[in-house]
This record gives sequence, C-alpha cells and structure tokens, in this order.
Amino acid sequence: MKDRQLIYKVILKENTEIAWNKAEETLEFRNSSGELSSKNQISIGAGYTREGKQPKILRETNHPGGTVSFTPKETVYDRYLAIDTSHEKFGENLICVTACLSIEQDIDSSGELKKGESISILQWPRLVFLTNDKFNPERYGWFRFIEALEKSDGFSKERTYGVIVDSDLDRLPDINYRAESVFEEYYLPECLSLIYASADTGMENMKNKLIKQTDKVAAITLKQAQKEFASFENYDLEADIHVLGCPNDPIKVHF
Repeated sequence: MKDRQLIYKVILKENTEIAWNKAEETLEFRNSSGELSSKNQISIGAGYTREGKQPKILRETNHPGGTVSFTPKETVYDRYLAIDTSHEKFGENLICVTACLSIEQDIDSSGELKKGESISILQWPRLVFLTNDKFNPERYGWFRFIEALEKSDGFSKERTYGVIVDSDLDRLPDINYRAESVFEEYYLPECLSLIYASADTGMENMKNKLIKQTDKVAAITLKQAQKEFASFENYDLEADIHVLGCPNDPIKVHF
C-alpha cells in the first residue's frame, strides 16, 4: 500500500488574512473584519503522490470553521450513505442506474468501524432511467436520493449526514458551501455534506468500502436493466429524463 498523506485544499472566496494560532497550533483564515471566515472553502483529504501527476485523492471531506490543524480530527457524521450511478450508451440516449447504500447505525467517534464489528446496511431501491447528454446523470442521482432521504420518516434535522460520492471532486466544495446546487434548483440540506471517496482504491477505509459496494450494485443492476428494458433502446425522449423503474431485488454486498 502506498504511503498515505494528508492533503489540504483551501479555496479563498474573500480577502483573507492567514495567521498562526500558537496556543491552538492551527492556521486561521480571517476575513477583513478579523473574524474566522465562513466563506473560504476548506477540505481535508487523504491521498498519495504520483510521479509526474497530481496526487491521487482517496478521500476528501468538507472542513468548516475557518481553521486548519496539522493533526486534524476527522469530521464524524451521525449517519453515512453512498450514492453512485453507472451508465452506458443506449441507442441515442444513456441508460443509467443510481444505487444507494446506507449504514443504519451509529459509527464510533473515530469515524471507522471496529475490527470484527457487525454492520447494518440498507440497500435502497435502485433508480433506472434514460437521459440525454444535457444532464449529468450522477448529479441527478444524488438529487433523487438525497431528496428521498430528506422526505423519509427516519430523517432528522438534528442528525448530521455524510453522503459519499465518487465524482465531481472539484465541484464538491461549492456544493457543500451551498454556492452551487446539487441539481437544477435543489441545494443540500444544512445537516448534510458530500464526501468524496474513490471506489478504486483506499479499501482500508470505511468510506471507500461503502462507495465501492454501491458502485457494484449500480453496475450489476445496469447489466440487468439493459436486458429488461431492451425495447427502450431507441426510445424517443419527450423529456430530458425518463424513469424506467425502481428494482428492489437484493444484491449481495461484501463489507
């Protein structure tokens, strides 16, 4: 396994003074009024260096508060879910499947599962849809499942939710700071943040494991959907998105 390194991303969104707080051993990003900035976008991640390339990002989490510590504590959420979309060319359209897996229990304050700990995972009904190239199917999938979570009986504004995704890494800070919508006019609920995690590597971490299994569920369902909905391959879309179904047959995942 390649050596993991902390990777900080700071995007300045206003005139900012950067100061070292000796007592707290933190960098502080202060606005022109001398207050800790709430506009600058700070993210903390993990990754590894690659010769001749940008570092490989394994995980990246929003870090509100206007300060950076070089021994940071990971932000731990009350609930975690992962959302992933697989898609293929399907005639003149794309056929897409969005899957969602959620952890239905509290996580230790470390943000990780303990060795040997059992885990309760809910596999949501998948969303199968057709779309054209006007919309990003990943973002539409995020919207549909986050909105469904927000409307569900189990949703509570008193909880915090970490939603793990594996795309649009460069756009996540703006989405997390509500400077950009998730999809069209839909913005993130205040108690929810998007977390980036790679589905390809970093399997020593719970977040990467969860998005990898979600990716697996979406990919398997996509193969099934291409056969089940073969008659829609040359479907003439009257709208930009056409939902084909929400299969709920169980697909085995390994965690």
